[in-house]
Amino acid sequence: MTSPKRLLVRWRALPELKSHVDLIGWVAERMLAEVLILSNREIPWVENNSLLHVVRIKESFKLHPSTIRLKGWKEAALPFNPDMVLALDEAYCWSTHQLVRWASNRGIPSIYLSCQNIDRPLPPPFKWIESRVLQGVTGGWFLNGEAEERARRRGFKGEGKVIPLPVNPKDFPLLDAPDKAMNFRSGEGPMTVGYAGRLVPEKGLDTLIEACAKTGDPLLLAGEGPDSERLKRLANDLGVNCEWLGSVPSETMPEVYSRMDVLALPSLETPKWKEQFGRVLVEAMASGVPVVGSETGEIPRVIGEAGLLFSPAKADELAQRLRDLKGSAELQKDLQQKGLNRVRENFTLEKVGEKLLALLNDCLSHSESV
Repeated sequence: MTSPKRLLVRWRALPELKSHVDLIGWVAERMLAEVLILSNREIPWVENNSLLHVVRIKESFKLHPSTIRLKGWKEAALPFNPDMVLALDEAYCWSTHQLVRWASNRGIPSIYLSCQNIDRPLPPPFKWIESRVLQGVTGGWFLNGEAEERARRRGFKGEGKVIPLPVNPKDFPLLDAPDKAMNFRSGEGPMTVGYAGRLVPEKGLDTLIEACAKTGDPLLLAGEGPDSERLKRLANDLGVNCEWLGSVPSETMPEVYSRMDVLALPSLETPKWKEQFGRVLVEAMASGVPVVGSETGEIPRVIGEAGLLFSPAKADELAQRLRDLKGSAELQKDLQQKGLNRVRENFTLEKVGEKLLALLNDCLSHSESV
């Protein structure tokens, strides 16, 4: 593609995650595209990118992310006259419907983003909103294969690709230094077990705390959520040494990973939720940190052969994985190298950017041929 393009982007996560902004910037540079981002907050990482521009908009009816309605965005979108609209949220979200309908009425191709991997019924009006979006959208970016299968069953017939989330090698130096020496543990002494994410019941932190009570390992937890106080009481009752960091900005997470000997993601599966991707697994592997995850949702596919798995809610199994790891420097070294290689092959900015760029080009070509 040689002619410059204009992309209108709405992605709620951009103000929190630098890697998301890096991805949009990477694609913009390859497409020679100017990008107008709709955001209700400042996005600090766009300041030094001449292709990315932010226009502040307002949101209303914010009872839940799916109910958010965008206000004041058309005044910016109309003069920008985009060639493509990236409405990067679920199809049942009102904001996705606003953008896709606006684009469809003007013959502009659009793409939405889905990670919804449970095919449960939606109540009205969300089932109607989703149906209209799936009928009008040009392309779908799916974080896992189950999300695409679900969308196809519900009527999506557009261009679709399963594309993971990336890490920027600039933020994880080990990715560009394959021969750099790393320190490995030895012996049976305590090791720092890390966790990063929301503090909610479905993340299975009870299992992690119970496992660490069995192994005597300290816990380092980055994140916040409504389950925080209950988890702190549980850790205190079981005598687990925990350091609670609270919410940590994404740009400083590499420093947190450097303090971990292993990262655990002990997610559960409920009727309403299962792990949709597991971005922290990719970031930990990119930091040279071995990973251990429960066999649920997308976790096994993200880890591949580069980590250890255990059955959800089985604290004994998780404890044994931790013992196996801390008792073998050879296993640690093997998983560190496998993790780094897995990220290099699948999750770098370039690898993910190439897939997203291909999806955008497919949707533009499809629109031009209609």
